[in-house]
Amino acid sequence: MIYPTLFLNETFAAPVDGKVYGIHSATQGFVRAFLDYARPAELRFRTDKEDVRVALRDEAARADVPMTEIERADDINRCAMYFSVPQADAFWLRRSAGAARYAICGVHHSLTGAGLSAHMRDLIFAPTEPWDALICTSRASRDAVQRMVEGWTDFLASRGGALPEPRLQFPVIPLGVDTATFRPAKRDRFAATGLRAKLGIPPDALAVLFLGRLNFSSKAHPLPMFQALERARSDSGRPIHLLQAGWFPSDAVAEATAALAREASASVVHHHIGSVSGAGRGDVYEAADVFISLTDNIQETFGLTLVEAMASGLPVVATDWDGYRDTVVDGVTGFLVPTTMAPAGAGREIGLAAGLGGRPYNRSLMDAAQATSVDVDAVTRAVVALGADPVLRSRMGEAGRRRAEALFDWRVVIAAYRELWAELDDRRNAEGASDSSAVDDPLHPDPFRVFSGFASRRFDTGALLRLHPDWRARFRMGTGSPILRAQSDLLLDAGGMQRLVQALYEGAGVTCAGLCTQFGDEAGRTTRSLFWLMKLGAVEVA
Repeated sequence: MIYPTLFLNETFAAPVDGKVYGIHSATQGFVRAFLDYARPAELRFRTDKEDVRVALRDEAARADVPMTEIERADDINRCAMYFSVPQADAFWLRRSAGAARYAICGVHHSLTGAGLSAHMRDLIFAPTEPWDALICTSRASRDAVQRMVEGWTDFLASRGGALPEPRLQFPVIPLGVDTATFRPAKRDRFAATGLRAKLGIPPDALAVLFLGRLNFSSKAHPLPMFQALERARSDSGRPIHLLQAGWFPSDAVAEATAALAREASASVVHHHIGSVSGAGRGDVYEAADVFISLTDNIQETFGLTLVEAMASGLPVVATDWDGYRDTVVDGVTGFLVPTTMAPAGAGREIGLAAGLGGRPYNRSLMDAAQATSVDVDAVTRAVVALGADPVLRSRMGEAGRRRAEALFDWRVVIAAYRELWAELDDRRNAEGASDSSAVDDPLHPDPFRVFSGFASRRFDTGALLRLHPDWRARFRMGTGSPILRAQSDLLLDAGGMQRLVQALYEGAGVTCAGLCTQFGDEAGRTTRSLFWLMKLGAVEVA
């Protein structure tokens, strides 16, 4: 079994400001599901965030799995798993340990953001291998990644350059949810104690839910939703209540959104529930008849809330957009409504404006969203059809629940990851056997190679070495001074240093090359420790 070393970033810890993004839910859910369903003998990980370390300790204790934080690339066991697009540095770092030492996996959550195109450029130049993978959460996002790669390779070809395609794989594995958490409760959803009753939504009204970030610039512009629900209210004659659960990025956005709602959907009853988590999410889904998400934003690549809604037994009205079309089956689990985007070539100024700097990330997203439209008539027809037919709602909701359990439950998703890790390990063993030797890493070079011309003399590793007659006093000075042993983590430890001094004390004809052979895997530390002793004057050339 392959159990990767997890490289965790800040997305695993609870956000300090309480603003939960999909990436937080996905990362936290993955780690919990990995511990529950993969059942590793130990949890090997690496992070530079103390709050992540604390949260991971709690999760490992819950699952009763011991944890080990690795210190070096050599400590990675067969596979490294990143919860973002792996930095090119990760591949260069592995090269120093041997390209076939382990596989590298990463999963993208968004394909926009500052520096991402440069990040993809760096991946093209990085020493990726066929046993590496950038996991895409949908077919649309995989296609977008491949177009980014093509953009760079086309540029190099135009300059007469020849560069092979990246060797890593681009498999599609969706994000997951714990579907049992959202399984419809067997209780009266119209009960006085329920959220629906608390909000004053009568049984004959159609309750439509949107759950997510209430951000017009980076999630979904609300105008098509407002317009479609207003038309559906008029066409059907049935009361419609819109529940919006989530947080606004600012009071100004909240006020502007409320003003637009009053103008575009005055006859719809609006409820802002705020951000919900835990059991509160289940209560919100239970209060609704229909789930709606009309994203028009290139930042969105998957849409976890659609899966949550399906697991809750709700029919979904969603835009036919990126990963949404991998989630919702049109006419079966809900309705997908058409979207239209400006053609390629019309967005060059958008890219250039972002490249000049000083343009906020969300504004760049909105630059693209402004030229993306949603078919409001199609949304209206879908809402009217679902509002008029409770049997249709029930049938689509049940189909969605079955689909969520079959394709998006964490148990299924973790199994897909384990299958991928095993496949990559087979590739590594079959194709990487002749590519396992450690080589210099040009991104993180050996300073003694790059700057070898700085010193006036080159050291002969075959030269005889001896201890200085006053070596004890000089050694005590070195070990006692914080500024002489300030960087001791890359030298031999206390036991190793004692063995080194003992070898020099007892031996005749001792050389640096001989000591490195004697110390085996610690040859580098041995050489550096010898030169540290020479710096102290405790060791000298005979």
